[in-house]
Amino acid sequence: ECYGAMDGGTITGAADCLAEKGFSMARTTFAPGIVVDIYNHHAEAGGGEDDAQARATGYAEFTQFIQANSAGNAVIIAGDTNLHRNDPVDGPLLEGFQSTNELTDACQFLECGTESIDRFLFRNSDTVELTPLTWRYADEFVTSEGDRLSDHYAVHVGFRWDRLGTSAD
Repeated sequence: ECYGAMDGGTITGAADCLAEKGFSMARTTFAPGIVVDIYNHHAEAGGGEDDAQARATGYAEFTQFIQANSAGNAVIIAGDTNLHRNDPVDGPLLEGFQSTNELTDACQFLECGTESIDRFLFRNSDTVELTPLTWRYADEFVTSEGDRLSDHYAVHVGFRWDRLGTSAD
């Protein structure tokens, strides 16, 4: 879902319809029986009411997809959430999305202390435990002059996975 475009040289909203928004999913097998659904996500931006509505609609559609397609699976969602946790509109949307989909923010899990709209959210399954080990800005993605390639730094998170529900007997 997006709001905003270029109309006769005038930009409306954050012009988000000019950029790809949404999500993609890849069901990934790390080892036999170790399946994780990995989502790449880029949400609507902008601070206006229409932007907020488009963002809420996008998160509702994303939740429906996760509920229908990743039920019972471990999940990693990585991307630009365009949500600020301390914002009175964004915060409840982020908390609701996390709660409904049983997701944990890797930064909060690691107590990284850095609020970023780029996030890694994750959840475990009955057979896979995901544990974030590291969180940092991907500051290596810069031009030869040292300028960022995007309007904000991407984030790196290193995960460990463990097999659950099996006995070594």
